Amino acid sequence: MSVTPTAPGLSYVAIARGQAPSPLRSDVAGFVGRTRRGPVGTLTRVQGWRDFMATFGDVIDGPFTPYAVRGYFDNGGQIAHVWRLDSPGISTATGTLRVGTFDVAAQAWAPFTIASQGFESQAYRIDATSPGAWAEGGTVKGRFRRAGARGQPQLDLTIRIDGEPVEYLTALPPGDLVAAVSARSNLIRLTALGPAPAPLDPQHPGPLERDLDTVTLRGGSDGAQTSADPAARARHTARYLAAVQDLGDQPEIALVATPDLHNDPLIAGATGDIVQALLGQAADLHDRLVLLDAPAPNLTVEALLAQADAFRGDPGDHARHRAGAFYHPWVQIPLDPRTHRREPFLMLPPSGHVAGVISRLDRERGAHHTPANAPLIEAVDLSACLESDAQAILHPRGVDLIRCLPGQGLQLWGSRTLDLGDGADLKNGRFLAHRRLVHRLVRAARRVAEPLVFDVNGPELWLALVRAITSVLLEAFRAGALLGDRPEEAFYVKCDAQNNPPDQIDEGRCLCEIGVAPARPMEFIVLQVELLANGTLEVIE
Repeated sequence: MSVTPTAPGLSYVAIARGQAPSPLRSDVAGFVGRTRRGPVGTLTRVQGWRDFMATFGDVIDGPFTPYAVRGYFDNGGQIAHVWRLDSPGISTATGTLRVGTFDVAAQAWAPFTIASQGFESQAYRIDATSPGAWAEGGTVKGRFRRAGARGQPQLDLTIRIDGEPVEYLTALPPGDLVAAVSARSNLIRLTALGPAPAPLDPQHPGPLERDLDTVTLRGGSDGAQTSADPAARARHTARYLAAVQDLGDQPEIALVATPDLHNDPLIAGATGDIVQALLGQAADLHDRLVLLDAPAPNLTVEALLAQADAFRGDPGDHARHRAGAFYHPWVQIPLDPRTHRREPFLMLPPSGHVAGVISRLDRERGAHHTPANAPLIEAVDLSACLESDAQAILHPRGVDLIRCLPGQGLQLWGSRTLDLGDGADLKNGRFLAHRRLVHRLVRAARRVAEPLVFDVNGPELWLALVRAITSVLLEAFRAGALLGDRPEEAFYVKCDAQNNPPDQIDEGRCLCEIGVAPARPMEFIVLQVELLANGTLEVIE
């Protein structure tokens, strides 16, 4: 909250303290998709919707990702990592700001101009902070004052770009103009061009004030949204796979959503490969959940079952199946009137809203709590109404439904992963609460075990691991996440000479076995944590 001064005196500005990244959290989501603007091809951490808009801009027609991220924050999400996709041919809007006067006849800069008042260059290239058509046609207007508030030269810039708040950069120091604009503007960056200005002539100090020529930014483009070129499509698919890799390299991410995956014609035919890459990475890391959307808002029960089977891929790869959850139907959200769309509502894949609900329940009740029977906020309707008989078919086959219940609104009504167990009994599918509990325990085990990877592999190390991991499991037991009246009935931690024989020690491996009994339904999960000689830690399930 900021205070606008109305009288001379001391005013206060309260700045919210940011939350430091923590790999122990299991409520942070990662998104991949298109946005209006923002850094391309890199993960960017945002805290809240205002932070997202400052970095990536507001919602726009076409991409679903900005709406999904807003739904995530509306439903209780606090922190997100966003990876902005680009397109072939994307370009940045640019222009040139001139503070010197160029003599065309003499092909030289005039010696007595405002540039001599401390500017580092006669001209500056203006670049939009990120590529895309968002800045095309934007204007930058400058006004120079030879004697500012402190008697020093100052430059004011006004940046106007459609769809963005107007920026007023006042009292910029000419001698440090590039750095000052970089620190204060979300829309533009400057680069010094050309020769340095001539020294100031005291006899000709120049005007007291001058309005600079208005600069219009040109050349910004979002690139090709469709392409028949196989090479361009392959490059775009590779960008998606690069995003998958970056998501895996960020330990804070625990929920993954790709709202534009089925809405991107540049990767038509490659969505299956991207889904399998996401599920394979999550299965290897054991600490995150991939939220999957149907490719269309209205699918029959048979089509949903076929889509779930397509997401699963190899029917025997249960590790991948347990890493994903498939939610349907799509949700209908109200649109901001500023978007000027003819329709007042938009059908949106539900993964962003679902991630927000899971994130909220994670903090309120714990990762072991089943994310079901929970309200979905900032959505007004569903793309399809699937009755209870459809739920009886879809739920055991790994399709989690969102339902509209009389008097209760929209609610999450499913809590299973894609895993169907051994296939003989469809009731053996893995429950989402169990997977989330495992994710939380794996993150906690990594936190306590990774600092010990270079310790001597012997009884002292074994005892340290057992004590550290036991303390984490005791917290889960006291929170009601585990089954049993006593801790001995709820879990065990084994790290001794029996499961660390001499030959394994000689190979530089230390095995710590963790057994956990989730509260309900009764399934027993065994984790093995291995410390390797190269300083890495592996989790085997």
